[in-house]
Amino acid sequence: MYRIFRFVFWFLLTIFSFELIYLLYFFSFFEKTSKDVFTYEFLVFFNITILFFSSFCILYKIKFYWTREKEIIESTAKNVFNFAKIGLLFFNDENEIIWINEYLKLRHKKLIFSSIWELFPRIINIYSQKKISVVEKLDDFYYNIFIFYDQKMMILLDNTDYRNLLTEYENNRLVVGILNVDNYEQHKNLALNYNEIKFNSLVNGVISDWCEKNNIFFHSFEKSKFLLLMTKEILDKLKNNNLIDDFLNEIKTKTKNFKFPITFSIGIGYGSNDPSDIFQFATNNLQNCIAKGGDQALITNIMNNYSYSVGANFEQRSYSKASKIMFFGRRLIKTLEQTEEIVICGHQFGDYDCVAAGIGMYYFCKNFISKKTILKVLIHINLLDENVKKKIQSIIPMKDLEAIYFLTPEKYKITKLNTTLIIVDTHIGKRIENPDLLSMNFTNSFVIDHHIFDQDKSVKIDDDNILIEPSVSSTSEIICELIFNLVKFLEKIPKYVFDLFLTGVLLDTDHFRKRTSQRTLEITSKLLENNAQIEVAENLLTDTIEVANIKNKILKNTFFYKNKFAIAIADEDLRISMSIIAQVAQQLSYLEEVKASFAISYNNNGDAAISCRSAKNFNVQAIAQELGGGGHFSAAAAQWKNKTIYQMQKYLLTILKEK
Repeated sequence: MYRIFRFVFWFLLTIFSFELIYLLYFFSFFEKTSKDVFTYEFLVFFNITILFFSSFCILYKIKFYWTREKEIIESTAKNVFNFAKIGLLFFNDENEIIWINEYLKLRHKKLIFSSIWELFPRIINIYSQKKISVVEKLDDFYYNIFIFYDQKMMILLDNTDYRNLLTEYENNRLVVGILNVDNYEQHKNLALNYNEIKFNSLVNGVISDWCEKNNIFFHSFEKSKFLLLMTKEILDKLKNNNLIDDFLNEIKTKTKNFKFPITFSIGIGYGSNDPSDIFQFATNNLQNCIAKGGDQALITNIMNNYSYSVGANFEQRSYSKASKIMFFGRRLIKTLEQTEEIVICGHQFGDYDCVAAGIGMYYFCKNFISKKTILKVLIHINLLDENVKKKIQSIIPMKDLEAIYFLTPEKYKITKLNTTLIIVDTHIGKRIENPDLLSMNFTNSFVIDHHIFDQDKSVKIDDDNILIEPSVSSTSEIICELIFNLVKFLEKIPKYVFDLFLTGVLLDTDHFRKRTSQRTLEITSKLLENNAQIEVAENLLTDTIEVANIKNKILKNTFFYKNKFAIAIADEDLRISMSIIAQVAQQLSYLEEVKASFAISYNNNGDAAISCRSAKNFNVQAIAQELGGGGHFSAAAAQWKNKTIYQMQKYLLTILKEK
């Protein structure tokens, strides 16, 4: 057909050319020679008709050829765009869409005159982050978007199939969970009026119903532990519908009439192609949940190391931990009865809770050891805050100080074969009074603490020898539980020990404003029964004029961020104790509408230090953990070596920006 068209085209063009030449010649010649008017007019008319007909045919063929080629090009382009799934649009100076190709017309309605910034808000990232393209979702489709602003043009490459495939892959990722019945042993040990078969039936029934309802595979591999297997899609459903939180509450509701309501802890991991990695993360998360008081779930995406908690958006409610503490105490007593040398150690720059716990544990141990056993407390009084040091010396006789403490920070050396190390008020290896103790070959090691567990920084000892109870007010309260329940002759314990216990409780509860349970008040009552005096404790906690001036100086540098965070930063030349920094943060937390408060200063070692406090149900422990520290839900701290307080302040603001 194309050859025929070319032949006709050139044939008509030839006729047209001859007619034109003949007409020009005829006019010039006939005008001179012919006298037959009719013949002349006929020939003119005939030739002009031929000329017009030839011209019409040529123009028609040209138009036909052009139209056909245009249709072929447009059809080909349309098929290419549709086959390659490419959208094309143009916009005007007002960033409104003025033209779209057929591919986009078939997929989307009402794009014309729409703003590109409203339809595709993420294209700003092409400029701000210097990206080549961005992924945007329009209606139910995903596109890689390329923008050419000079040409007022955008290209949209469809990647919906890839995204759907990726989503399906992510939804079917393996998720491993480990569920623990937190207080299984307490119920068993206390022999409740609820026999073991019925108890297991209740627990297994709740777990079985929940798993079957949500398509979760479960298997019991220990009496108190269950393996959970599910997909990421099921996990997202649990999270989005608060089904994990409901599950945690369900078991407590069904056992609310028990002496200790049953609680669950769940560690969950996903995001790796290695099942052993996922299982390990689930195990670690479960340990963290248990250490934080249980009754919660911790979920970690291994791929981006992102974790979030369920059931831990508030400070853990304190169910009685008496059974667990007694079990630990009896295990400790068995060890004490056989040991030849005992070292008790607290954390660096010890506060009243640390000092009270150390001295209290000293007198606890004295009740269960032989006279030949060496017993020392390595909380160096010379390294305490100066104000604390003076007041400690004012209530403890020097002969007792010399018997209990090493008054100089010399390195301790083990002298016996069967030795025991007891760490109080911390479980972080780098924070203990003498970190070198951890490299010594102690036969047994124990930890007693009330701060939220940090597995990565914790000392590495037998799990059965670690007692961490974040739900209690202080380490002083834990030691009091041991003394009041396991020591027979309380009269052998000096009165100042009970005064120190009361001071530690008052300090860590902020005079019963925080972390105060019914058991905390009961312990306080017992302290008063054993002649502890509130007046003595309050005197120990009062400030000197010098300390008051330092605190006021820092408070003057307070500013408020986002109208809910109070931040005070000390002058650069100031070096103060952590206890003073903590008191400044505590004082700021009393302000109305302040969710959390932060005080930043250099400590006595010249390290940048921060103390965090909350009063409005805000988790400052998570903030401190991001800063490399730790603590409690409502009280935490962190310290940086070789960094400035201004660098710490800048990083703090970066964290708070997302809160």
